[in-house]
Amino acid sequence: MFKRLNTGGENLKPQEIRNSTIKLLNDDFNQFIVKMSNVDSFKNCISNISSEKKSNDMIKSLYLDFLHLKITETTINMMWENS
Repeated sequence: MFKRLNTGGENLKPQEIRNSTIKLLNDDFNQFIVKMSNVDSFKNCISNISSEKKSNDMIKSLYLDFLHLKITETTINMMWENS
């Protein structure tokens, strides 16, 4: 996708590549994820995760998983109600 200017640098992790792509296209969604990952109810959901594992990227990734599960749950419930 893009190369780092400093060829001696570390390779990007997959999540770093996704973050960069999102920011290049439109940073609104990334800002939404950052904002929502700071909501108390979500913080409560991840309260059992150790501090060492709670990097900014990990928290955003966990929120995306959380969001995906909520959307899936809502979709299944709507399908069930309409059947």
